[in-house]
Amino acid sequence: MRNSLIIFLLLCVNVLHGWSLDKPIHPSLEEYTYQREHVGEGIGSLPDGLWPLPRQMTSSGDTITVNPTTFRISSSSSGSILQDAISRYMKYLFPIPTQNGTSSVSKLEVTLNLPYNENLTLSTDESYDLTLSKTAFTLKANTVFGALRGLETFSQLVTFNYNSYEYSAKLVTISDRPRLSYRGVMIDTARRFMTVSSLKGLIDQMSFYKLNSLHLHLIDTDSWPLEVPGYPLLTQKGAYSKQAHTYSVSDVKDLVSYALHRGVKIIPEIDTPGHSYSICYAYPDLCVEYESNGKLSRGVLPDPSNEKTWEFFDSMWSYVASVFPSDQVGIGFDETDLSQWQKSPAVQALMKQKGFTQVSQVLGYYCERLLTILAKYNKKALGWYPGLPSLTPISKYPNLAYDTWDGWIPNTQWQPAFKDLTSKGGHVILSGPYYVVDPRRENIQKSYTWQQMYATNPTDFSGTASEQALVLGGQLTVFDDAAITDSGNIITKITPYLGAVGETWWSDPQSLDMTRFAAQRCRTIMRGVPSNPQAGGDIHNYH
Repeated sequence: MRNSLIIFLLLCVNVLHGWSLDKPIHPSLEEYTYQREHVGEGIGSLPDGLWPLPRQMTSSGDTITVNPTTFRISSSSSGSILQDAISRYMKYLFPIPTQNGTSSVSKLEVTLNLPYNENLTLSTDESYDLTLSKTAFTLKANTVFGALRGLETFSQLVTFNYNSYEYSAKLVTISDRPRLSYRGVMIDTARRFMTVSSLKGLIDQMSFYKLNSLHLHLIDTDSWPLEVPGYPLLTQKGAYSKQAHTYSVSDVKDLVSYALHRGVKIIPEIDTPGHSYSICYAYPDLCVEYESNGKLSRGVLPDPSNEKTWEFFDSMWSYVASVFPSDQVGIGFDETDLSQWQKSPAVQALMKQKGFTQVSQVLGYYCERLLTILAKYNKKALGWYPGLPSLTPISKYPNLAYDTWDGWIPNTQWQPAFKDLTSKGGHVILSGPYYVVDPRRENIQKSYTWQQMYATNPTDFSGTASEQALVLGGQLTVFDDAAITDSGNIITKITPYLGAVGETWWSDPQSLDMTRFAAQRCRTIMRGVPSNPQAGGDIHNYH
């Protein structure tokens, strides 16, 4: 059995290196003996190259040997995020044990220029300066999150040579910072429940590509998996199952801590009012009654005229704000059918009281009340556009960001929406051209490739400098009704896309370098995180 496995692996390697189907399937005994005795020869060094590419870097091309038995990373800061990262990256640096190599440098000294702070927000400084010389390795950053980005870059500069069985580091001077402050991934945990362990694997991958925001589409029509103290029916009735498909208080705290220690903040989205079915199923009294066939029927939109509805939202958001420390939360607002509000006597009475002439004004009222609640808990909001109401003037709501899904179908435009929103003072995040779509979905003939995502720049629209400054960033968007994902394939499904946008949003736009991209994939696999190949040519025999 063992020999059969060896033969199978050797065949795979040789197919990758040029065997064609018209050649003999089985090697001769002489060929097999040679291959078996020379496994590993000719590999040379693991592929190197930084991903994402730093903003500023100089290098002579020289290297210095690093001995893993004596090398260490040290810092005078005792902060848990930094110390945990140091331990983690020491393992990433030296995956293959060896005692070979002598070096004049035996440590990387990490210095935080500002007092230690664990708040990761849109305004957090993620810059760092990294210097590797023949006499000293230093990493300096203003914040712990800048230090995390620098540690990732440092880990990519240390490579292993299979011939000499030594590690070496490339001598460089790097001054680096992200181009965009919001570099996110949205995962649909409402339509397809994602286990905590699968989300942790995704967070690991995000940290490798310097992404900083995991937007969880927690709540939708399909389910309510988030436990909320005081409202047990939300999960008892709204979750796929109370036993296996919910996120408890301890689950959330564990996941938030895990993410923060890797430089990722978790943004919870409670998608209302248009996707409130699970709320209305659990607590129907919170939802609108409307006239249908001559009688009142219970609807699936929250009732904005009922103060108990707002008491629920206040209590629910109070809990969400307490367990998710992110400065941002998602409020949804996509695909809201206003017909039930139009036919509701209670909502019509509200409109008369407020002097509204159109039911769309009720949506604006609903949004403003939500924003008031969130402001009480020091949260900024992001919502889907189209969907979010036209609050006037937009500049009056600086804590609201428009997450645009215009352009999600290839060859359609997202730029007009960006120009319109930013010209009115609105902050924007680009999601549309970063939709991950599985072509097996009915009526979806085309989807963006990761190469197209790499070439898409969120600031590439006809905006002034001040308008482009309102672009917060981009978001890789994975709705399960389009992408066909679950806990078993979420990490590998989006890997090439995740890597592509990682460089696009961090660096100045660069021409695509498949060698560097493939090298980073190889590193993630050696760190124990699965990763799909970007293309057939980047599969290596050391995997």
